[in-house]
Amino acid sequence: MIRAMLFATMITMFATPSFAQLYIGVQGGVGIASQSWDLKKRADPSAELTFSSLTGITGGLMVRYNLTKNIGIQGELNYLRKGSHMLSSVNMSEYDTLIGNTDFSFNYIEIPVMFCYTLPSVLPMLDVNFLAGPSIGFYESGRSNVSTILSSTGQNSQVDFEELIFKKNVRSPDFGITAGIGTTLNLSPSLSFMLTGRYLFGLTNIVVDVPPPPSPISIGATAARNRTIIIMAGAALRL
Repeated sequence: MIRAMLFATMITMFATPSFAQLYIGVQGGVGIASQSWDLKKRADPSAELTFSSLTGITGGLMVRYNLTKNIGIQGELNYLRKGSHMLSSVNMSEYDTLIGNTDFSFNYIEIPVMFCYTLPSVLPMLDVNFLAGPSIGFYESGRSNVSTILSSTGQNSQVDFEELIFKKNVRSPDFGITAGIGTTLNLSPSLSFMLTGRYLFGLTNIVVDVPPPPSPISIGATAARNRTIIIMAGAALRL
């Protein structure tokens, strides 16, 4: 991460002034979050666990510095929700099954620093760019909403685990690699509209330890890594 920032700074110092352009803007959109789990220490190996994605909002600030007509550096400061949804099924007896729905929701401040390559313009007002680079996420807060239902009686219960559960069991910062594609619509010499889609591949195992029950992550996870599809739109001023 630090090496990437130093590299970007060195390039900026030697940029050709006639091409240098600075964009400052705001952006917002949705993040489709999922997680890759390692469940080698499950207390009940017979339990059926199915993981799916969790959708949340994202948004923040962006700065892009174009070194040439085709090459630039883009940095961002975003709020991003990461996590996943888990459906569990446990046979309590021959005639009874406990079905659970759990949302693991983690709030991060995400800071990507990306290399930006812009294709030669096909249309006068429209640019297509490719983005790739490192990203670092700082854990801010988290919660887990757990609801269960007993198949034989229909009896249900709901528990909401909040911040105290996760403070000691979620590793931060969360390092990752992000890559994607975007378009820039130049509405005027000073105003642009941007649309991007990207994938954030988390590298950090965010599980610090396997906590005992009744923690919502007592499913026995020895490792979990974040994966997020991010779609954002925004507006930027060209200075």
